[in-house]
Amino acid sequence: MSKDRRELSCFYLDDKLFDAFNLKVSEAVPVRSVFILETDKGVKILKRVKYDIEDLMFIYNSLNKIRENYAYVVNFRLTKDEKPYLIYNDEVYVVLDCINAREALFENPLDLKKVSINLARFHKAGENIESYERRNLKGKMIERLALRIKNLEKFKDIADMHVNKTRFDEIFLQNVDYYIEKIKEAVDFLERADYKNLKDCVFCHHDLAHHNVMIDEQDNVYFVDFDFCILDSRIHDLANIINKALKDNNFTVDTANIILDNYCKEYKLSKHEINILYGLLLFPKDFYDISRDYYFKTKLWDEEEYLDKLIRKAGYKEDIDKFLKDFKKIWL
Repeated sequence: MSKDRRELSCFYLDDKLFDAFNLKVSEAVPVRSVFILETDKGVKILKRVKYDIEDLMFIYNSLNKIRENYAYVVNFRLTKDEKPYLIYNDEVYVVLDCINAREALFENPLDLKKVSINLARFHKAGENIESYERRNLKGKMIERLALRIKNLEKFKDIADMHVNKTRFDEIFLQNVDYYIEKIKEAVDFLERADYKNLKDCVFCHHDLAHHNVMIDEQDNVYFVDFDFCILDSRIHDLANIINKALKDNNFTVDTANIILDNYCKEYKLSKHEINILYGLLLFPKDFYDISRDYYFKTKLWDEEEYLDKLIRKAGYKEDIDKFLKDFKKIWL
């Protein structure tokens, strides 16, 4: 059973749930890990939330604040009790307005320009969000990278101990020392670049994959799915979207140029911030993530799927190195 099907099988769909949101539902269609609802109040999205109510209320209240200056974020439907969620059969559900828009295409430079400009507007609107310690990562990246070095060393010990090594173990061991050194390089660069004195802190999306950015017929850019949102420097989101977009554009530095040039039209970046951005881009996120998922078993994938992803992500090595050299030459 796939991850999405397993997720959907945990939903309790009945009229009591829908009635709590004051909805009459004529059809419920599974899409990815949610249900699209045809209702008397229009098309809605039913989602099961896996984090606690405190996190959910932080997201809800933050988006309400952002909407005052940037309207194009996902909207929660309230229950009859005026809550943005319902606890039903010990599960937490939310209902969201469905946006009539298409997913952004990061390989399309026009889309990438629109998204970058609007990400800057979104970040401006996300200033002065009330602090919430559990999701506040401001100033913590060096410590988090040090932990990732320790994790890779731990995974290396695990793989070394396996008598009958999997193909994943073998490829991981061939590459892990290189990537440990890359993270050390990132830590060293951030320390020398005075990372700790980075001042800004905004509401960051933290998962700017193309399917979480929607563009409607009027060219309004919507940001959706804030499950992983954090409070941190806007540089965090810029590193996130650059890393996502690079894979759709053969790792060319032009991709980063488009993002930064257009972002800066709305929200200027200082030399200090650009230096920090480069330090964050040094972190080999793809290799670390697939290694963590495999050795911590955080995903419900089979061995072949893990292996395919590792081979692909380890294969980015030369492309990423060239990108980083080009980026440094242009921006630093």
